[in-house]
Amino acid sequence: MGPLASELKSKMVEDQHKLNGAAEEEKEEEEEVMNNEAATRSIIVASEAAHQIESLTILTAVEPASSSTTTTTTTTTTQVVQITPASPNPKATTTPRAKVPLEKGYSQMVWLKLLRTEPDLAGLKGKSNKRMIPIAEVKEHCTEEDAWTVLRGRVYNISPYILFHPGGRDMLMKGAGKDCTSLFMKYHAWVNAEFLLEKCLVGILDIPAT
Repeated sequence: MGPLASELKSKMVEDQHKLNGAAEEEKEEEEEVMNNEAATRSIIVASEAAHQIESLTILTAVEPASSSTTTTTTTTTTQVVQITPASPNPKATTTPRAKVPLEKGYSQMVWLKLLRTEPDLAGLKGKSNKRMIPIAEVKEHCTEEDAWTVLRGRVYNISPYILFHPGGRDMLMKGAGKDCTSLFMKYHAWVNAEFLLEKCLVGILDIPAT
């Protein structure tokens, strides 16, 4: 085998290694996407379960009394009424969004683990998350390193969640420093944000009396 043939063979082997490496990376990315989709489905189930837990059970007692000349009998009837908050129809109230590949180590499964292991994702350092926060203060926190948002009257520190957001950091940052409720309902009406961001709660929005 001449020098030219040897060089061509080495080049072919090198190209094959590159193709194999690219295929392996593509396979890992596909597995990551599948894991994220599975985690999202788990979150949907958790959201629906939370709605069931939040259902109100009202017990009302009706006590008609009947009496005679010799005895008095009281009959108690218990009526159970279960009221479940209406679940919005995703097809009618949400807008499809493009999926953004997440960086390795920032899947929804990892975020759910952080919710269990990190007690202060909000960065309160011992302060109460019940304090009233004016919108002017929320507006001051509008960078990726320090991002607050308002969702359904609650103020959250969303900085820890930026890299975990399935829609990408740019989409999440659209709600930084402002009330993102309408934007959230446009894309995520079915998501239980109170569950996903419970450890990121900073306080309650202070709405001035009119």
